[in-house]
Amino acid sequence: AIGVWWLGRHRWPQTWTGEIASVMVATGQGFIFMSTAPQAHPAAFGAFVTGLVLFDRLSLWSLIQARRERWVAILGSAWMTGIAGLLYFGHIPLLLTTWIFGGPRMRVRSLVAVSAAAFAIVTAWQVIGETLLGLRFSGGNNDLAGGAIRIWLRIISEGGWALRWQFHAGSIRGLLVGAFYYPWWILAIIGIFASPRRSRDWALAILAGTLLPAIAFSPQFRLPRAAYFAFPAVYLLAGAAVYMISQMIATRVTSRDNHWRTAAGLVACAAVIACLAGLTNLDLTGDQTFNVWFHEAQENGW
Repeated sequence: AIGVWWLGRHRWPQTWTGEIASVMVATGQGFIFMSTAPQAHPAAFGAFVTGLVLFDRLSLWSLIQARRERWVAILGSAWMTGIAGLLYFGHIPLLLTTWIFGGPRMRVRSLVAVSAAAFAIVTAWQVIGETLLGLRFSGGNNDLAGGAIRIWLRIISEGGWALRWQFHAGSIRGLLVGAFYYPWWILAIIGIFASPRRSRDWALAILAGTLLPAIAFSPQFRLPRAAYFAFPAVYLLAGAAVYMISQMIATRVTSRDNHWRTAAGLVACAAVIACLAGLTNLDLTGDQTFNVWFHEAQENGW
């Protein structure tokens, strides 16, 4: 939540976007549903947003850097990306986001260096764990990525009908809606238009970099929690939409006192967030629908 707050303050300055999004993280289903699971997902989600913060702090996306600063950014980003890959496959959405958003903004050799170093860290841990520590890996993160590539190549080789069938059977809507229910997507779409171009391009790159792996893994497993890596972008865009709506309401307050207008905006934000938090936490009333959907995409393919 703190990382998302920082990104909101950095990418949407002079707004409440960061504060709103951080509350969505704290009350959202991702960390709540995974907090008691004996898996590394919560740490991986946290590592992902920490990586995004570090990339911005190191100015990874900037072409205007001294040689030393550029190498510090490359090595620091590669280290963070590799660490994310040790927890779960968090290195894959981080690298995809880096290539998508950083492609027009970074040197190609810098992108290659970050990618190679990150994969080297993940692979080295698996080799060390197997050879020196005697650990058994049922499926390493790089192995999962390689398996997904092989499956998609086979599907493509079978022709267009196989590709269409996979997109239908893969339940893409189940992945997206299981990770974030409809109100968040509606707000995020509004937030795309409410955000400045610099912030919008960054958020869209994160959406692409996080949702593509979830879809790519769908032939192996349909897990909406894999799509939850998109939470920084979804919540920040939704936060931008809520902020815009609150300001529209505030401007309709006829009082000349700005304090009343600010109060009206805060009340509007609080009301929307309370509704979203209540919807997310329906499991406290015994309704486990969203909990089930988060862990397994339903048969509602497009």
